Amino acid sequence: MLLALFYGVIDGLKWRAWAFPFVVIGANAITVYVLPRFVDFGYSSKFFLGGVARLAGDLGPVVLIAGVLLAKWLLLLVLYRQRLFLRV
Repeated sequence: MLLALFYGVIDGLKWRAWAFPFVVIGANAITVYVLPRFVDFGYSSKFFLGGVARLAGDLGPVVLIAGVLLAKWLLLLVLYRQRLFLRV
């Protein structure tokens, strides 16, 4: 049902702009799977958002996890714009 819904919205109605973040992830899906073995995104998130996480109180871990996801997505965006894709 969801596949049919997304097919209808993206291909049928041509509403594609909202799906761009998923295109970036899908273009380098293998990279986002393998890269955490070499890059510690958690450390980067703590470095940049540690103060915000402390101020957030109980939501601090959520802020840090959102920072990890944002860091991964921004790296994938840079790779996407440079047209660098890891293929097997």
